[in-house]
Amino acid sequence: MESFRINLLIFLHLLLLSFCLVFEFLSINCNALGQCLHTESSTLLQLKRGFTSGDLDTWQLSTNCCIWEGVKCDESSGRVIGLDLSYRHIAGSIPSCLLKGVDLQVLKIRGNQLHGAIPNEISPKCELQIIDLRDNQLDELIPRSLSNCQSLQILDLGNNNLKDTFPYWLGNMSSLRVLVLRSNKFHGKVGPFEVNHEINYAFSMLHVLDISFNNFGGKLCAECFNNFKSMMIDKIDTILDVTVNLFSQDYFLGLLTITNKAQQMTIQKFWTIFKSIDFSNNLFEGEIPITIGKLTSLQVLNMSHNYLIGKVIPHLGNLSQLESLDLSMNSLSGKIPQELVFLNFLEYLNLSYNKLVGSIPVGGQFFSFPSTSFEGNNGLCLLPCNTLVPRVNNTTISSDFRSQAPKNRRYLIILGILFGVGFGGSIALVVVFDVMCCDRSRRRRSRRPIDG
Repeated sequence: MESFRINLLIFLHLLLLSFCLVFEFLSINCNALGQCLHTESSTLLQLKRGFTSGDLDTWQLSTNCCIWEGVKCDESSGRVIGLDLSYRHIAGSIPSCLLKGVDLQVLKIRGNQLHGAIPNEISPKCELQIIDLRDNQLDELIPRSLSNCQSLQILDLGNNNLKDTFPYWLGNMSSLRVLVLRSNKFHGKVGPFEVNHEINYAFSMLHVLDISFNNFGGKLCAECFNNFKSMMIDKIDTILDVTVNLFSQDYFLGLLTITNKAQQMTIQKFWTIFKSIDFSNNLFEGEIPITIGKLTSLQVLNMSHNYLIGKVIPHLGNLSQLESLDLSMNSLSGKIPQELVFLNFLEYLNLSYNKLVGSIPVGGQFFSFPSTSFEGNNGLCLLPCNTLVPRVNNTTISSDFRSQAPKNRRYLIILGILFGVGFGGSIALVVVFDVMCCDRSRRRRSRRPIDG
C-alpha cells in the first residue's frame, strides 16, 4: 500500500511537471506567434500578390504570418524580421512594399525568376543585415537608397543582369563584410573612391569581394587594396566579430558562393573568417599593385582572364594565409618570384598562359603543382633549365621517362628472343650437319668388300 502511494505521488509530480512544460511552451509560442502585426501581414500578402507564381501556399489571411513558410518572427515581439524565399519558383518583380513596409533584418530570395529593377524605395530606417538576390534576372541599377541600410553585412547580387558602375557609395557602410557582384553587366573603373572627401568610401571591413565576370576595366586601384583593413589582420576577428543576433546560426549565416581553386564552392558557415578577392574575367590592365602584399589574411586571390602586364610581384609572398592563387590568362612577364615558395598553405596555383620566363622555383608547395599550373609560358623551364614545361595536359617529364621504359624493356626482350632463336638455330644446323655427315660415312663403310 505504501509503495502504491509513493508511485502515485511520483506519477502526479511527473504529470504536473509535464503540464508546466507544455504551458510554458505554449505561452512562449503564443507570445511569439500571437503578435504578428496586421500591417506586416498585409504587406506580406501584398508581396505575394505581386508575384506571378511561387510556392507560397501557407500564406493565407486567416493564419498567423509568423507560421508562414520562409517567415521568421522575433520571439519576444512577434515582429517579422526574416524572409527566406530562396528556390521557391517565384516569378515576377520585387514589389516596392517589400523594402519599405517591413523592417526586415534578413532578405533572401536567391534562385528564382525575378526580373525588373530592385525597388528604390528603401526605408530610411532600414535594418537589413543580409540581402541575397542571387541567381535571378534582375536588371537596371543598384538603388542608391540601399545606403540607408547601414547595418548591412552581406550583399549578394550575383548572376543577374544588372547594368551599373561600381557602387563605390556602399564603401561607407562600416558593417559590410561581403559584396558579390559577379556575373552581371557592370562596367567602368573600380576606384579610387575619393568622390566625396567628406565621406570615407574605404570598404575597410570587407572580407569577400567578388566582381568577376563583368566588364570592369582600367588599372587596378592600388589605394583601394590599401583600404581593405579587415584583410590585413589575423583571424582573431572571427565569428564573434560578425555575429548577427537572429533566430538560429544556420539562418543568419546564409549562403556564400565563391570560386575557389578553379571550382565554385558554397560556404554556409564560417564565412566570417573567410577572406577572398575575385577580379577574374574582366578587362583590367596594367600592373599588379604592390599594396596587395599587405592583405596578409587573404585566402583566395583570383585575377585570371584579364590584360595584366608586368611582373608577378614578390610581395605576394607576404600573403601567409593564401590557399588559392590564380593569375592565368594575362600577359605577365619576368620570372616567378622565389618568395611564393614560402606560402605554406597554398594548395592551388595557376600561372598558365602568360609570358613568364626562367626556371620554376623549387621547394615548398611547388612540388605538388602539376605542369598545367605553368603551361602556355614558352620561356618557363624545369630545373635544370634544359627542359621546357611540357604542353600535354597532366603530363610531367618524369612520366615521359616512365612511359619510355616499358618500350626499352620490350625492345630488349625481342632482341633477346631473336638472339636466342639465332643461336639455337645455329646449334641445330651444326647438329643436323654432323648427323648427316656421320650417316654418310657409315654408309660408305658398309659398302666396302669384306676380305677373305
